[in-house]
Amino acid sequence: MTAPTNAADIDLSPVPGKRYFSLVREWREEFIYFLLIDRFHDDQARTPALQTGRRNGIGTPDDFFGGTIKGITDHLDYIAGLG
Repeated sequence: MTAPTNAADIDLSPVPGKRYFSLVREWREEFIYFLLIDRFHDDQARTPALQTGRRNGIGTPDDFFGGTIKGITDHLDYIAGLG
């Protein structure tokens, strides 16, 4: 299997028969994290894919790269350190 290159490539379907959590605690007692992919870049400069019906959009500073799955995996130590 090839490594995913975008969020749509990730199979998030549950594994049959796997128990993912204990039902003893209510979900409101749990911490829920939301990860924004576009906050984790991989230092690769990219040019927007201009096609019919697409625009450049809003200008960004030269040091903005956007996020990728590789950017997330490169920053797993930082993410783990958040708690």
